[in-house]
Amino acid sequence: MDDLLENIDGYLIKINLNARILASILRGLFYNKKILFIYEFESIGEHLSNLMKYIFDDSFEIDFIIRSMEEYKKNKKQFKEYIIISESKIVNDKAKVINQKKMKIENSVVQQFLAEDDIVSNMNLLKNEIQKLYILFKELIELNKEHSKKNPMTSKSIIDHFIDTRDIKIQKVYIDFLIEIIKNYFKVELNIVSDFTNFISY
Repeated sequence: MDDLLENIDGYLIKINLNARILASILRGLFYNKKILFIYEFESIGEHLSNLMKYIFDDSFEIDFIIRSMEEYKKNKKQFKEYIIISESKIVNDKAKVINQKKMKIENSVVQQFLAEDDIVSNMNLLKNEIQKLYILFKELIELNKEHSKKNPMTSKSIIDHFIDTRDIKIQKVYIDFLIEIIKNYFKVELNIVSDFTNFISY
């Protein structure tokens, strides 16, 4: 994967794609949706495809493909199940997964990526953030096995668990995010009482 990193022009991605587009791509992939990215310039599509492969390596399995607008128009029927995103807008999201009001975590991760001046550090930061999320997802799924509908997890038990195991304090928007992704990507319904309080802090 280090060889792949060397072949990603992060600056090209950074100057051509805004935070909303990048966050929307992450959102769709976290929700286990197929993503078709329509590029205006092939080089942007190729570097973005390599970036997705790199940052999701060793965590989520993703279905992310790139096509030109011409290819897309010729073969629209092939992409009925895809969320379709271009360099500047959401072209098609029939599943209604992309909702900016509910994308605080994705936006936060992307803003960190865009804020760093060192582009290699940017990409590694993005990869590390996604891997941290994946670890939390898997850990919460394992914790869920110790509970049932009659004995559900509570805000306190989850907060205490992650303080003990990860030295982090989980708050509401992050808990909501974990629950949604576990439900949509991992297809697991958590035994949980939804009485959580605010974000995540280290």
